[in-house]
Amino acid sequence: MFEESTIGHVHTLYVAKEDGTRIEYVDSCSADLRLDIVVVKKGSGTTIYDRDEMGYSGLKNWQKEFDYYLARILIEKQMQSVTEKK
Repeated sequence: MFEESTIGHVHTLYVAKEDGTRIEYVDSCSADLRLDIVVVKKGSGTTIYDRDEMGYSGLKNWQKEFDYYLARILIEKQMQSVTEKK
């Protein structure tokens, strides 16, 4: 499941995975689609990755997944547009 949110200059993509993990991908500095924060909630635990030294390497890995989801969303929107034109 995907859900998008834009508040001011903060763009957030919410993803709920089948195993119950919830991930928030946040681009908070601009509309450059480069992640600034990722929040992963699994069970009762929460892990936050950001641009500090500790989270930066993890953030790079999450960026790949974020880019994949953005591509899927674009394809879905294009398919909806084609369907609506029929």
